[in-house]
Amino acid sequence: MMFDQQFLRGIPDQPAWRKPGFLLAVVLCVGGPAAPQPALAQPPAAGFATWKDVELSPQFKELVAGLKGDGPFNDTARELVVSVILPQLGSAENLPTLDDVRKKIRDRFLLAIGNEASFTQASSFIRDRLAEIARDPQADQLQRVNAMVFIGEMTDKGRVPWPPALETLATAAGDPDLDPAVRIAAVAGMNNHLAGMTRMTADQAAAVRTAVAATLPALVPPSAADRQDTTASRTPAASWLATRGFGMLPQLINPVPPELATRLVAVIDDGSWPFDVRVRAAAVLGKTAGAEAGVNASAVIASIRGLAVAALDADRREGKRLTELQSFKAGAGGGGPRGLMRGARPGMEPGMMGVDGDQVAEDG
Repeated sequence: MMFDQQFLRGIPDQPAWRKPGFLLAVVLCVGGPAAPQPALAQPPAAGFATWKDVELSPQFKELVAGLKGDGPFNDTARELVVSVILPQLGSAENLPTLDDVRKKIRDRFLLAIGNEASFTQASSFIRDRLAEIARDPQADQLQRVNAMVFIGEMTDKGRVPWPPALETLATAAGDPDLDPAVRIAAVAGMNNHLAGMTRMTADQAAAVRTAVAATLPALVPPSAADRQDTTASRTPAASWLATRGFGMLPQLINPVPPELATRLVAVIDDGSWPFDVRVRAAAVLGKTAGAEAGVNASAVIASIRGLAVAALDADRREGKRLTELQSFKAGAGGGGPRGLMRGARPGMEPGMMGVDGDQVAEDG
């Protein structure tokens, strides 16, 4: 299906959220304000306020030394993980270096384990424990988000995304009852698996495609007409999840089946979605919809052109607003003649202005 490529050109496939430290800012801001939180579900043990305290401790050094050999991941190891290592993800003292803390837990603890069976046991234990924390409404939100981010960053010994983490990520991403910030972190983890498919076996890559594709419909809520609460607005979290789902779609299903094409068309036509979400849906539909998608091409093209017109109108109105504001500030600040008309430029003769400054917008 061919759409207006001039309209679609320039829409980025990936935003800047992969930059270090950016993800946590996104999920904690986009996820919306959190309710007042109690103390951490499992605060760091005494003497282990920071990751540096952990690494310098005799307990940690002894544990890592044992696991580097053929040591088992036993009850002693589990206790240290629960009481000392994992609470570092929610420690206020680690806030400036949380990205580094997550990587050091993975690289200097998990990936340091020499025995494959112990590595699998430790990884599974940590994944399951962090999944519990991420779903615990009584836990601190920062700790919950970091828990899910860590699961998404888990790798095997070859630093390929760890396949057993994928199901946990997909389940969380597709759960509408889960904290949106945690869901966003889960989607980010799924993107890590997508990015790592080129280094996976064929079976592993196929499993990633299947899991992510099955999650995509849950990332796009029903259209305004289908929602029970018709007064509800699209939250920033819902918009973020939808755009990330759209971003993953071309990598997984191309061309898209009729049900997904219909979902994209519904978003394009649904004015309750923010403009940028609708534009991204149009871009993805243009890339992935073939003749078998079963959509009305003429109607979709008309909708896309309508979006283009709306975009130009929004730009025009914003340009007019900014021009009027600048002119008003210049006049009010003594930089222009007293009594300068709102929206008029210095030097303009009376009568040159249109109604509400339209001439300014057209000239500017």
